[in-house]
Formats: sequence, C-alpha cells, structure tokens
Amino acid sequence: MLAVPLSAIGYALLTRERGPAWSGSAALLLSVLVIGQPEAVFSTTHGSLKGWPIVLLALAALTLGSGLVAARRT
Repeated sequence: MLAVPLSAIGYALLTRERGPAWSGSAALLLSVLVIGQPEAVFSTTHGSLKGWPIVLLALAALTLGSGLVAARRT
C-alpha cells in the first residue's frame, strides 16, 4: 500500500517534477491515515470495510498514472 506513493515520490525526485511529488505525498498521507485508523476515515453504519483496499489501489494507480502523463507532456 505504501509502495506506489513512495515510487511516485521517487519518480518525482528523478525527473525533478512537482506534480508526482504532490500527488504521491497526498496518496502517502491518505494511506497512512487509513492504515492507522481505518474506522475514522471510512466510518460506515454496516461495520464493513470490504472494498477499501480496491479503492486505495485505484487511487494509487490514478496517482501514478497522472504523474507519468505529466512527465510525458514536458
């Protein structure tokens, strides 16, 4: 869960781009918040968190993809 945000930040360091660093940092912060206190971030009335890993994976893929697209435009 932490590999994709950290790799986006590493990619930003290599290419000297700000976009992937910002999106990687936001994804890293969200990941740490969810890992630390999932009930505070995803409070449900049903008491189930079955879909949250898929949501995090999709957000991480979108974050990395946006960083790669931004790098190709420059």
